[in-house]
Amino acid sequence: MVVCTKRKTKICILAEYHPTNLTALSFLAAHMIKKEIERLGGELIEKLYSSGEVDKSILRSLEKEVDEMVECINMLLCAHEIREKEVEYLNEIARLPNKKIVVYLEGNRDANAARPEIVELAREKNLKLVYLDEGNRRYENFVDENGRILKHAHEIQIEREDFWVDRIEETIADADYAIVIVGRNHVRNYKDYIRKTYKRISPKRKSVGYFDERLRERGYEVEVFRITCKW
Repeated sequence: MVVCTKRKTKICILAEYHPTNLTALSFLAAHMIKKEIERLGGELIEKLYSSGEVDKSILRSLEKEVDEMVECINMLLCAHEIREKEVEYLNEIARLPNKKIVVYLEGNRDANAARPEIVELAREKNLKLVYLDEGNRRYENFVDENGRILKHAHEIQIEREDFWVDRIEETIADADYAIVIVGRNHVRNYKDYIRKTYKRISPKRKSVGYFDERLRERGYEVEVFRITCKW
């Protein structure tokens, strides 16, 4: 059972690959791979007709693309598994008797529209639900504090974790448990398998943060649980 084990513990972080992002990346990658398979298949047939022989270099490239398509399917399965584990963990916490519980989600309401199972669970179990980036100008409006339009997507991450900590302090009130669901790149000891494997579809720049440490600096006791999947 995933719980904050110490009496004074206020915050449990569930660090994960965001299932919505995994789904979007898998579909994007699958589309690109499909186009490449079609192109390579056309070249293979053309070479076969012209020379009567199978071009082994093209065949190897096709095999590589097929392997990557399998990885895309695995990514979709991983997203599904993470969604199930999120609900499982929240259900475990919700069963604690006479406890006030608040759940924090990375992003704003729109960014979490594809996660109705968490919204429904929060409503059903009477859990307070807070979106960490609600009111974050950089995230929602793509402008900085002076109204300047951001030039690069990574600028969204500037002071983002500080915004989250402030938002938590504003809304945590007298909760007995706070469950914070964020991306794995916002906690320590983070390894990005997706960025390493899918370089052609992943952002070139990443922001590895220390969200858990920033919470500790404010006096909170924090435990981090990494949601993993078989993929």
